[in-house]
Amino acid sequence: MKKINSSANIVIKPNSRDWKYLYKKYHEIILYLIFGVLTTLISFAAYFLFRLVFHSTTLPVICSWVCAVVFAYITNRVWVFKSKTHVFFAIVREILYFFGVRLSTLFMDMGIMYVLVDLPGAMNSWYEVTVKCISTIVIVILNYAFSKIFVFKR
Repeated sequence: MKKINSSANIVIKPNSRDWKYLYKKYHEIILYLIFGVLTTLISFAAYFLFRLVFHSTTLPVICSWVCAVVFAYITNRVWVFKSKTHVFFAIVREILYFFGVRLSTLFMDMGIMYVLVDLPGAMNSWYEVTVKCISTIVIVILNYAFSKIFVFKR
């Protein structure tokens, strides 16, 4: 695709080296976003599947959290942060920190859903889906920051 700079009528062609440079520079964030989208899809699918069974948001949030965190740990460890930890106790520590960080954001997610959906009685609506989306965006940002700072620090 060509872009034209209207002020000087110069044609600017995207350079594949620019894309490679950007990927190299931001690969961790790019991979986190890709796997974050997949984790979110798993979380959403599990949430709404469990929501069919349970009559509140609490248990579906917990069940979807477990599914998503297991997937997220594996992808974050292997591809996003490329953990070099191979000693058993260090891996156990890494897992405990990862799950601990994610547990704190689980409580935030549960709190948001409870206060904004359960208390007002707005379950089974587009409002619930909207709140879940907003909550997920907040949680994804916090999870990246916490994982970078506390779990997979180099």
